[in-house]
Amino acid sequence: MQKRFIAGAICPKCKEEDKIFVFPENNYSTAECIRCGFTQQAVAEPPSDDVKPAKPVKKNEKSRKVVWLTPQTETTK
Repeated sequence: MQKRFIAGAICPKCKEEDKIFVFPENNYSTAECIRCGFTQQAVAEPPSDDVKPAKPVKKNEKSRKVVWLTPQTETTK
């Protein structure tokens, strides 16, 4: 499993910067904080009307996948 740190990302729980990494899990991208253990799984949502499609990738350029993470609230037991 390859984990990738997200530069400049701020953890929604502990508010620390540069502690979030993303990795694939069950065909979804999951984000996790190495400091507090907060986890969040990507949610597939239809694009909104104000989002423009990306430019086509040129022949010699690499494509990049963008993952949109939606904040989740914690529930207490």
